[in-house]
Amino acid sequence: MQYRLYNFVCWVLFIVAAPLYLMYGLLTGKYLDDMKERFGFFSFLEETAFSPNRLWFHAASVGEVQVAKSIITETIKLIPNASFFLSTVTEQGKFLAKEQLGKNVLCAYAPVDLPWVVKRFIRTLQPTAYVCLETELWPNMLKTAAQNGVPVLLLNGRMSESSFKRYCYFPKFFRKVLNYFSVISCITDQDRDRFEALGVPPETLRVNGNAKYNYKVQTSAGSRSDTENDRETDHQHILSHETEEHYRKKLAVTNRDTTFVAGSTHDGEEQQLIRVYKKIREAIPGFIMLIAPRHISRIKKIESLFKKNDLEYQLYSDVCVGRRDKDIILVDTIGELAGLYSIATYIFCGGSLVPKGGHNIMEPASWGKPILYGPNMDDFKDAQDLLESAQAGLLVKNSQDICERILYFHKNQTEYLEASKKALQVAVEQHDSAKRQARIIEEILNKN
Repeated sequence: MQYRLYNFVCWVLFIVAAPLYLMYGLLTGKYLDDMKERFGFFSFLEETAFSPNRLWFHAASVGEVQVAKSIITETIKLIPNASFFLSTVTEQGKFLAKEQLGKNVLCAYAPVDLPWVVKRFIRTLQPTAYVCLETELWPNMLKTAAQNGVPVLLLNGRMSESSFKRYCYFPKFFRKVLNYFSVISCITDQDRDRFEALGVPPETLRVNGNAKYNYKVQTSAGSRSDTENDRETDHQHILSHETEEHYRKKLAVTNRDTTFVAGSTHDGEEQQLIRVYKKIREAIPGFIMLIAPRHISRIKKIESLFKKNDLEYQLYSDVCVGRRDKDIILVDTIGELAGLYSIATYIFCGGSLVPKGGHNIMEPASWGKPILYGPNMDDFKDAQDLLESAQAGLLVKNSQDICERILYFHKNQTEYLEASKKALQVAVEQHDSAKRQARIIEEILNKN
C-alpha cells in the first residue's frame, strides 16, 4: 500500500515536472541529453563489453563520488575483471566522477525512480550487484533490483538524527525499503544503532568507518597506541617516524618545543592567528607558529600583515636552504603541509573561521592530534562529526577561543594526551575502511 502511495506521488511529480523540464531544455538547449539518461536510455551501454561481474555504484553527488572512488579502487584489486557503472544525481557529481574515475568506470545520471524506468535500465545493464553509497535510498531501484535477483548493498552508510526522525514518520515503509539490503556497512556505531531502530536485522549491519577518509595513519613517534600496533605495519610506522624526523631536522624543532601549525588558511584568518601568536608567546616562551595558506598567491599579503604587526618571520623556502632563526614560519611551497603536521603540538585547520566550508581535518588527525577548527565546516561536516563524537575535534569561534584551548591543554597535558589518543583512534577506524567495504562486495558476489 505504501509503495503504491510512493509511486503515486512520483507519478504526480513526473507529470508536473517533465513538461517544464522538456520546455526548458528546448528553449535553452541544455539538459536534453541528460533527459535520456534520467529516463533510462543509455545507448552506450549496448555498445559496451561488460565482464560477468557488472557492479552498479550509485553516488548522489560530489561527496559520495569521492567515497565511490576509494571503494572502486580497492574493489579492482580484489575483482580485477569487474566492470563498473556509476550513476549520480547532480551535474557536479557526474563531472567529478568522469574526471576522477577515468575510462575504467562508465558514468551517467541515475534513472528517475519510476518503476518502468528502473526496470528497463536493469534489463539493459544486468548488474550483478547494486551498491548504494551513504544513504541515497531510492525505493523502486532497491525493490526492482532485489526482485530481479540483484543483491543490493549500502556502503559507507550514514543515518543522521534528522534523517532518522523523518524515517520514523513512515516506519513500516522504510523498514521494508531497508530490508532489501543484503548488507549495510555503517560509518559509526551510532549509525548502526539508528538503522537497527528502524527495523534492520542486526546480522545485516556492520561498522567499517568512512571510506572518504581512507588515509593511512601517520602517527608521530610519541603517540603510537596499542590500537595502531594492531592495525599498522612496522614499515609504515618507520616511514611516519622518518617524516617527523625529517621536518624536525629541517626546521630545528624538537619534541620539547611547542609548535602550532595552522593549515590551509584563508583571508581573514591570518590576522586572528597573529593575535594568537602574540598572546601565547607571553605564556609559552619560544612558541613556534607555522602558517600554510591555502593559496600561496596570498604570500605577499600575509607578509604585509606580519610587517604591519612588527613580527619577524621566515619563508619556509628560505629555511630549507638555510636555517631557522625566527619563531614564525610562513609556508610558501606546495605539498608540504601533510608532513608539517607531524611536528605540530597543536593544529588549526583553516577555511573555518571564515565562510569557506573548512578543509580536511581527518588528514592532520591521522597524526594522532586533536584538531582545532572554526564553525564553518560545511564541506567536512562528516569528519567534524566523527572527531567531535570522540572529543577529538575542538570547535573554536575566534582567536580568543584558540588561545584558551592551547593554554588549557598546555597546563593539562594528561587531558591533551587523552584527546590525542582519541583522535588517533578515530583515524585508525577510518584506515582501510574502503578495503573492508570492497571485501563485502567480493563476499556477496561469491555467494551469488
